[in-house]
Amino acid sequence: MKKQTPKFLNYLMPTFGNMVWCVVFFSVLLLGRRMMNGDGDLGRHITIGNTILDHWKIPLQDLFSHTMTGQTLTPHEWLSQVLFALAERISGFNGILLMCALVIATSFWLVYKRVRLSSNNLFIALLVVFLAMITSSIHWLTRPHIFTFLFLALWLFILEMLRLGKSTRWWLLPILMLVWANVHGAFIAGFVTWLIFGVGVGWDFLRQKPPEREMLPDHFWRNYLL
Repeated sequence: MKKQTPKFLNYLMPTFGNMVWCVVFFSVLLLGRRMMNGDGDLGRHITIGNTILDHWKIPLQDLFSHTMTGQTLTPHEWLSQVLFALAERISGFNGILLMCALVIATSFWLVYKRVRLSSNNLFIALLVVFLAMITSSIHWLTRPHIFTFLFLALWLFILEMLRLGKSTRWWLLPILMLVWANVHGAFIAGFVTWLIFGVGVGWDFLRQKPPEREMLPDHFWRNYLL
């Protein structure tokens, strides 16, 4: 008779999701030099973030431009600039790189989890993550848009959980959007994907036969529209 493996050992064994996270995390660290030098905006983001931290005020006018000083500024990235400044204060450029690695790795881990929710197929999930890594790696930079990677992946994960009836926490979406809108201007992608997701679910529902329609949770549309 075989002995049962103690439950606590199951938590110590790495899953494929854990391995996906680790691969992306260390890949980002290896690309650190290119990430830091591939874009010239990092200094501006750190400077604005430090200004906010020093004065506890979000600048609504351009403070540093030679030609546009004093002009009205829309601070759509102020929160990410604060995060960059905090990371730099805590651990210099290494802190910024570590933060970016954490954000990007978690983003692709969520992509993996999202695909596993839909297909429950390990090969498809790994393939999607691999292709997503290849196509997006050119944008792995120390810029605020990396937070959109994270928020978009989390946004779609929550929508899929609602569709499958595994969660009714619709209120996570407006909270997420509130943060996203202050982190990066691409928060509009959340509204676009929300609309496309709903159209896709509705189209599938109309094409399905009555027995298949019952697979969609009764409360999905209420949670989706709220």
